[in-house]
Amino acid sequence: MQQPESRDADLHRSPTSDLGSPGSFQPEPKLREKIEKLAKWRIDPSLIEFPGDAFELHGGHATVSRALLNVQPNRSTNTDQPGGRTSAGQKVVAVKKLKIPASENLERLLGVGICILQSLAAVGTNVLFKLTLREAGFLVELSHPHIVGLEGFVEEVSEGIIWLVFPWEANGNLRDFIASRDWEIPERILLIRDVTAGVEYLHGQNPPVCHGDLKSVNILVNSNCRALITDFGSARRLKEGDLGAETEHVGSERQPATRLEATFCASTNTITLTGNEFTLRWAAPELLNDEPPTLKIDIWALGWIAYEVMTNAIPFQDVVKDSIVIKRVTQGHLPSITGDARMSLMRRLCCLMSECWSADPGQRPTAMSCRKSFDWMPMIVPNPNRATSAMGPEVHPPALLVELGNMHQQQGDYANASKFYTEALGIFTETADRAGRADVLWRLAGVLQYQGKSEEAVALYSDAQEIFTSIGDRALEARVLFGLAQVYKTQGKYSEATTFYSDALKINTNINDSHGKSLALFGLAEVHRLRREYSKAVTFYSDALQIFTETGNRQGRASNLWGLAQVHLLQRQYNQAIMFYSDALQIYTDIGDSRGRAFGLLGLADVSRDQGRHDDAIDLYEQAAAIFERIGNAGSGAKALRNAAESRRLLAMELTEEAACSSDMDATNVTRTAMRCWQLQKSIEFPEGAAELQGGHATVSRAFLNPSNTSDRTDESDGRSPAGQKVVAVKKLKIPADGNLERLLGLAFREAGFLVKLSHRNIVGLEGFVEDVSEGIIWLVFPWEANGNLRDFIASQDWEIPERIWLIANVAGGVEYLHSQNPPICHGDLNSYLDLHINILVNSNCRALITDFGSARRITEGDLDAEREQVETEQQPAARLEATFCASTNTITLTGNEFTLRWAAPELLNDEPPTVKVDIWALGWIAYEVMTNAIPFQDVVKDSIVIKRVTQGHLPSITGDARMSLMLKLCCLMSECWSTDPSRRPTAVECEKSLDWMPMIAPNRATATMVPEVRSPALLLELGDMQQSQCDYPNASKFINQALAIFTETADRKGRARALESLGEVHRLQGKAEEAVAFYSDALEILTDIDDKHVKADALWGLAYVYQTQHKYSEAASFYSDALKINTDINNSGGKARALFGLAEVHRLRKEYSQAVPFYSDALLIRTDIGDRHGRASVMWALAEAHRLQKEYSDAIAFYSDALQIYTDIGSSRGRAFALLGLADVNSSQGRHNDAIDLYEQAAQLFEQVGYASQATVTLERAADVRRRVELGAAA
Repeated sequence: MQQPESRDADLHRSPTSDLGSPGSFQPEPKLREKIEKLAKWRIDPSLIEFPGDAFELHGGHATVSRALLNVQPNRSTNTDQPGGRTSAGQKVVAVKKLKIPASENLERLLGVGICILQSLAAVGTNVLFKLTLREAGFLVELSHPHIVGLEGFVEEVSEGIIWLVFPWEANGNLRDFIASRDWEIPERILLIRDVTAGVEYLHGQNPPVCHGDLKSVNILVNSNCRALITDFGSARRLKEGDLGAETEHVGSERQPATRLEATFCASTNTITLTGNEFTLRWAAPELLNDEPPTLKIDIWALGWIAYEVMTNAIPFQDVVKDSIVIKRVTQGHLPSITGDARMSLMRRLCCLMSECWSADPGQRPTAMSCRKSFDWMPMIVPNPNRATSAMGPEVHPPALLVELGNMHQQQGDYANASKFYTEALGIFTETADRAGRADVLWRLAGVLQYQGKSEEAVALYSDAQEIFTSIGDRALEARVLFGLAQVYKTQGKYSEATTFYSDALKINTNINDSHGKSLALFGLAEVHRLRREYSKAVTFYSDALQIFTETGNRQGRASNLWGLAQVHLLQRQYNQAIMFYSDALQIYTDIGDSRGRAFGLLGLADVSRDQGRHDDAIDLYEQAAAIFERIGNAGSGAKALRNAAESRRLLAMELTEEAACSSDMDATNVTRTAMRCWQLQKSIEFPEGAAELQGGHATVSRAFLNPSNTSDRTDESDGRSPAGQKVVAVKKLKIPADGNLERLLGLAFREAGFLVKLSHRNIVGLEGFVEDVSEGIIWLVFPWEANGNLRDFIASQDWEIPERIWLIANVAGGVEYLHSQNPPICHGDLNSYLDLHINILVNSNCRALITDFGSARRITEGDLDAEREQVETEQQPAARLEATFCASTNTITLTGNEFTLRWAAPELLNDEPPTVKVDIWALGWIAYEVMTNAIPFQDVVKDSIVIKRVTQGHLPSITGDARMSLMLKLCCLMSECWSTDPSRRPTAVECEKSLDWMPMIAPNRATATMVPEVRSPALLLELGDMQQSQCDYPNASKFINQALAIFTETADRKGRARALESLGEVHRLQGKAEEAVAFYSDALEILTDIDDKHVKADALWGLAYVYQTQHKYSEAASFYSDALKINTDINNSGGKARALFGLAEVHRLRKEYSQAVPFYSDALLIRTDIGDRHGRASVMWALAEAHRLQKEYSDAIAFYSDALQIYTDIGSSRGRAFALLGLADVNSSQGRHNDAIDLYEQAAQLFEQVGYASQATVTLERAADVRRRVELGAAA
């Protein structure tokens, strides 16, 4: 039943042990009156039996015991809830016995609208009785399948007994139930929907009831696996017009509102706040801001219930400090949802949760709206008795398979939808379930129809119709008729389609099926639209849209909006068409409907084409075609590509006509000018068919530069033609519309002026320029980089994570170089690829180069609000921002301070002056693009939404991405780059240092397409390093062993030594000392005659660490000293810091604290200087240990907490485990036993995850020891 979050270990105390001292208590008259009103719910305590082995849970306010209720023949019990019975006919119940304090020296009353949450130890018995009767008063007035029932109450005033009796729910609370097995997504959604229905019922009361403390432990799961809301201790009724105040009072006197005071409980990571009762992690931001509660706090919490059920995690599970929780909630920094594996399959649920978590309560949906949204999601009652196959995974029942198919179909994943439907069909066929078979045939037909496979769809629809007709299932027969009508409509057979739609409409109207009726109306509207009978179409669309809106069917709404957009498009009412298409596209994007998105993009492309915006049309057509191809609709995809080709042809014709009209030269002048241009270009040759890219401001062409005209620059990516000519890229700037060639020349010289002064391996070089203003020729000439731009390069192959990090580090190195100039240079427009303005290139050695300095400026210290370098000498007022949208790249170019919208820092969008920190913001996006293959806000079409998200800090998930989840250090760095406060962003130097500690290697095209088994050994070692940093030791060992095998086969002794040393590290980190020593020793044996001091120092350090763990301190100190000497000689700061830290550890373990501290201090200084966050955390942990051992607990807690925060940020599970262990030891020493037990158990769980079985065992033994001390103390 109800399970308080704080549990004692003592589960066998007597039923009256929590009752306190009865004394001679007499309730006040009003309390006695309330008791009498509930008289019919009174239970004689003699009817309740507590078996000797009864299950019992102890919390701060109550004890909950499993008991047996002897049901009286004339007593009516709650029949709404399933209750268990014994063989003797007794009912199994849960008895909630509220704890009564021994002292009554403080008696306070509940004021109107105020829920007293002060410690019950200081509250009078009158108050306790009132609180209990208040909760009972709520429950006896409520009756709903998803609200817990009340059997009755027991009160013996003279004995101080006050109990509430509920049905016993054997499945426990929702959190434990969800964790009990790997439930499928539709089963989880059913439980969330149950809770939503219960909340809807509460909010539908008159006056509405606000629960006030919804969370998974306050929700039970009954024997039928349905969720029930319980624990109404914080509930209140809210009067209309006064929703900010509680209107039900336990006492009659008013008292001033209690201010919020926090009491932290580390054992549950929660804060109890005196004043308005709620649990911190589930609390809405307005509660944390001390605003009065409304019904919308339940909606906020409902979002967290969905999060818990889907992810098996409590809110902010990775956060230890509650102050950080409060900060994240109030600032809107909530956890990722779409990044979670399950959530990514339920975009509709993600969208609903985002709405529930709106910072503005007025923007949150109602409980009814939430429930309606769930009604359109796949769901099924959880089945804990699912059979399992002896050969493998669970055998799903066909009903669950159907819901799983429905889930994938809604996401446009037709392959998986077909797979699940086909599995269900096989079972239904085998069991001769005709109704089930027909239902699946209908669903499979729908999948085929969405894929454009009309003939196959008709065959399945016909089979389903035959079965439905024979068994008399009118509702499903109507659905089949609708499906057939859809097919005929797509085939242009409008008469047949109209007949089937009309038949479906008639059946659905007769059986009062609103959903089916709305679909049929929509179908008829579509037929009339296709027949160009627009007025009739609008009537049917409007009727259908109304029903879809009322029933909460967002997909149906989107389809109707799309249909209305089509009507407006066909009547050339483009503004209305764009509005309806955009609204439909937004819904399709929110709910994850790929097919709908494709058609929405296709419609917007048609509008752009008809309006002559061919660039935009081409891009939208291609986006639509890509989605159609992905979901298997080849026909629609081909049509979209044909439309894109036609738009390209029209665009080319318009450009040719424009060029001809703008020239007033006669044929002779044209010929003369052409000859003159040839003379200018005789040192540059443009081969026929050379690659050429057309952009908004320039054309970039591949050309040959004769050797005599090349610069003296040498470049690692230098390419040559067979004739010895250098391959170059010629950037030919386009003449502006105003014909201002001088200004264009100034811009070109400005960019060239930057480049000729820069020289860095990650900055593009300049070969020179060609200009003849009188002929409108202004060219910049660069080396040709055959690997193209960064975005295309990343998309060209499935690069490994270390290869991607290499490219990010290259860009960071270039930015660090720019920012280090005097004065610093702000690039101002870092992005991977903008409208063919190539801002980052990749050369032949796969090194990233920053280019396009058209927006660059020098930032002078003390005057950061102005551009230091003007195109012309006179000062000009700053231009205001004016936006020009380019749909082909989903970007906006802003006149004034030039930047690209999706990469722009929030201060730029707020029209604030740029600083070098705008490059740091953009660097975060470069990392995002490289790791995810996606541009910023790729799922957002409307640029206004991009601006809103950036300015409000609603950025995409990073840790949820598959690659990013393996590089939490990078996630942490990106989050820092995206700080809304520019001053809190790291410097370019700090970014580069952070990246230096991550696994990286130059991309290798030669091996990128090979099977994983033949990756280069160097790459395999980096992959092993990556997995090791995430404590995934099995995968780390796998990659390193693969590298070792290759090195052995190729007789590469140096590589073999490095691999052996890495394997030693993996085994050392798992606590496998003997294996680690063997690997380190083998590596050192090879290194005796091979000069690789880095690896030798690492192996010596590893051996020293192993000996340290074995308490062989003399040997450890000797090896640490040898490692320190080598690292000092080769100037390896990281290795030097590790050796210093090791020596400090030896002294600490010898209790030589004064000698340890100087070594720690030196190590910490180096770690901080080189940006090694993991190393800093290790030193902080060690300093915490030193303070703990000297009983300096405050200092110890501070260092442990700081270390824990860093370990959490960088994703080090092993580090987190040791930090939690340290905090547990401190709490144990200070007598905070409950907190210590919880922290020990958290640490043990992490040790188990990372393979530290022995350490996990030791940690659990410590927890058990603390429990024994608690029990002994309680017994005493």
